[in-house]
Amino acid sequence: MDACAVAHTGVPVSSAAVAWRDHHSLVGTLMSSDARQVKVMHMPLRPIRLWQHGRAVRQTLRAYPPGTDALIDQIRSAGSLVRFVALNIIVPLYFAREQGWAVRGAHGEMAAIMYLRRGEREGIRVMHIDDISVDARYRRLGLGRRLMELAEELARKERRPFLKLAVTSANTPAITLYRQLGYDDRARRNRYFTCTLPVSPLRTPLPPDLTLRPLHRRQAAHVLQRFYELELVASVSTLAPLLRAYYPLHVRKGTKRMYAIERGGQQVGYADAQRQGGQWNLDLALRPELWGSDVERDAIHLLTSVIGPEAIRRGEGTLIALHLPCAAHFDALCAGPSSLASELGLSERSYERIVMVKALETLEA
Repeated sequence: MDACAVAHTGVPVSSAAVAWRDHHSLVGTLMSSDARQVKVMHMPLRPIRLWQHGRAVRQTLRAYPPGTDALIDQIRSAGSLVRFVALNIIVPLYFAREQGWAVRGAHGEMAAIMYLRRGEREGIRVMHIDDISVDARYRRLGLGRRLMELAEELARKERRPFLKLAVTSANTPAITLYRQLGYDDRARRNRYFTCTLPVSPLRTPLPPDLTLRPLHRRQAAHVLQRFYELELVASVSTLAPLLRAYYPLHVRKGTKRMYAIERGGQQVGYADAQRQGGQWNLDLALRPELWGSDVERDAIHLLTSVIGPEAIRRGEGTLIALHLPCAAHFDALCAGPSSLASELGLSERSYERIVMVKALETLEA
């Protein structure tokens, strides 16, 4: 962390460092690239005050290119009245509840902005990075990394062992930066499959000992939670408690087809099916040792055979979206040249937003 950043987090700095910060601000347009890179570390880093949140929101809006954040795209495309209310009242009030930080540019503008939100559930303390953006004139200067390092420093001081954030899947530069900083996007599901009925033909008849046992909603919630936890532990055990507390899986509202997947009378997984807008959403959770196996293939065929006749009878579309609890399960279906995904004709899709998490190895005493 550079001197300017720690000066605002309670760590003393010398008067010389403060003088350098105050009297040698960055003038980006008049300096060479190398000189800008040196000077950028001395740009003031200050908290965002109550009366500055409206300005910060407008700055954030300008910083995001179209297509990188769905909410911002909606605000931009809204009518003038809705846009005015959102930018000047609703969004500033939302962010006013949080702690905002801004790196100041050559003329006092907000060159980079970050908002932090603290959370605690089931005794697990986290630092959530709610938003981070860099003005186009100040990109590729390390300002995003500088703000992320500040968030990590604050998390350590407050003894919060996890940092987390959500990012639009189309925002590739941001995802690349977060991965470089140690954030993991493999724990929680970030992709899903689509296919159409009927799924590729069976090679062999379905085994008679593999069945779908109907569940009531309360039973379904319990079985889903059980297999969700099994999948989390098998994927990234260090992050499992956090993901279970902050991103629990629930049976979708309106779902009427819920099943325990049983093999030889023993539960090996959970599945449900819900029709929404001409598309069937299927959720499937399995014991990790069965990911990508013949058992999973047969379970998918069994589930689609239940909904297929109804879809045909209703004359509805036959598009299916298959959702899995975690990214590791998804990867197992894609593994190898003759993967289960290719065998079943499954196409990969990305969710609009993905969750990334970083676990801190050491905390300050």
